[in-house]
Amino acid sequence: MARPLTRVKKKTSETYTRPADVEAQIDRVLALGFPEVLRRARVTDRASPDYLYSECLVHFVREARRTGRDRESEALLLLLLERCGANLRRTIRQDGVPNTQQLRDEILQHLAMMFAEDAVEGGTWLDYYECRFNRAFAALRIDIYNREVGQVNRSVPETTESGEEIADDSNSDDRTGADFCVSSRLEDHVYAKQVAAFLRTLPLDEYQAVVLCRLMNLTQEDAAKRLRVSVKTIYNRLTRADLKLARLKEDA
Repeated sequence: MARPLTRVKKKTSETYTRPADVEAQIDRVLALGFPEVLRRARVTDRASPDYLYSECLVHFVREARRTGRDRESEALLLLLLERCGANLRRTIRQDGVPNTQQLRDEILQHLAMMFAEDAVEGGTWLDYYECRFNRAFAALRIDIYNREVGQVNRSVPETTESGEEIADDSNSDDRTGADFCVSSRLEDHVYAKQVAAFLRTLPLDEYQAVVLCRLMNLTQEDAAKRLRVSVKTIYNRLTRADLKLARLKEDA
């Protein structure tokens, strides 16, 4: 049975509740075991009876992370990020938007960071994503788009179920496992909460390298291609972040 949500709505003080079909799919697939969850997470055809709602995928990522099954969480998170990446390629195009790919990557990095913080702090940030994923992700996308483009009144339009959105909108009321490691030295989570705060203090270039290589599990080569820099530059950024983290642990 799916773990109950605990986040409370500000306006009504009610606890968030998953839609009935999302709850039913979680319970049904949960009983089949992780291999089947992973297989269904790879299904991209929404017309398939094996397709997992994005809300369900969020739940399985969080549940695996909460129960110490980090590799399972990471595998599922990567599939969710791929799904979101496909959405961003449709909704954020080259039309007047500078550095389109960098903007898409930043949105995915923010989402990965939310999973990391949710995991290490035992938070409730992602409860809404288990209820209305489309709306939550669209809000995140629009916020970052507006901030980066600097046009407060311009939004990436909401998309319809003609193929632009991520999951069935019937599963999508307000807004906003990854393996939470900056390096293998972070495998003990004694300082995890401090590290979550630490990542937010990094310069943008180091932050991007850490999120791509440590949270999204890209190789340094792939991260270099994404950021259009050399592999040596990525290595140097990660090294600087690791040194800062080492000092943080010494001072803790």
